[in-house]
Amino acid sequence: MDGNTAITTIGIDIAASLGLACVTSAGNWANEDPPVDPCETLSYYISAPADADSVIAVGAVSADSIIASFSSRGPTYDGRIKPEVSALGVGVAVANPAGGYSVFYSGTSASSPLVAGAAAVLLSANPQWNNMEVREALMMTASQVDMPNNDYGYGLVNIWSALFYNYSGSAITPQHPASFSLHTAYPNPFNPTVTLSVSVARLSMVNITILDINGRLITTICNEVLDVGYHQFIWNATAQPNGIYIVRSTGGQTALNQKITLIK
Repeated sequence: MDGNTAITTIGIDIAASLGLACVTSAGNWANEDPPVDPCETLSYYISAPADADSVIAVGAVSADSIIASFSSRGPTYDGRIKPEVSALGVGVAVANPAGGYSVFYSGTSASSPLVAGAAAVLLSANPQWNNMEVREALMMTASQVDMPNNDYGYGLVNIWSALFYNYSGSAITPQHPASFSLHTAYPNPFNPTVTLSVSVARLSMVNITILDINGRLITTICNEVLDVGYHQFIWNATAQPNGIYIVRSTGGQTALNQKITLIK
C-alpha cells in the first residue's frame, strides 16, 4: 500500500491526473489484528485504491462521531496519513434497489458516497476549482485539521466551511459569518450570458443588481428573501454593449461587488 503499486491505485491516479475528483472508501479491515508489515495483508490497514496520493480516502464514524471499529487505518506503507477525511458510516440511510430505504447499512462504502456528494457540491458552487483544490478544501476544513491522525485523517467533513475555503491557506470561519457570499461569476469574460451565484447562511433579503462602469443601474437580477443555501442566476446581456459591468450584491450587513466583462 505505497500508493504506486496496486492496479486500482494506478488507475485512480490516472483518473485524478485527468482532472477527476476521486473519492474512495478507506476499507473495512480494522477489526483485524495489525500485521507487522502492512504490505503483508490488507488487514487493518488502508486498502487499494485508498492508498493513492491524489484521492480522497474516507473513513467511517458512528452517529456520535467516534471512529467505527471496522474503518481501516493508516498510514500507508510510505508513511502518509490516511484516510484523508471521515464521515458517517454506521447506520446510514441508503436506497434499497427493491424500493424504499434501509437505515442499517454500515461501512466505508456508506461514508465515501457522502463525501463524494460533498465534493460535487463544492464543484457546483465553485466550478473554477480543480480536483486537487476540492480535495484540499475538504481536508483543510475538516474537524481535526490541526491534529490529523491515521484514524480520522483530517477529521469529519464540514461542507459549509469547505464552501468558503480560500487558497491563502485557511478557511473563512468568522464567529459571526456574513449572511451571504457572492461566488465568482462564470464565464468571465462572457457573451452573452453569465452565471451569478450566492450562498446564503441565514434567511436574508438579497439584492443583486448590474451596474455599468459609471455606476448606472442596468438591471436588477434579484430582490427577494432567499432561503439558506446556494442560489444561481443567469444574466443575458444580449441587448448591452461591450464593456465592464459591476455585479453589486447586498444582504443583511454585507455588500459585495464583482467586475464582469462582456465581449461580443
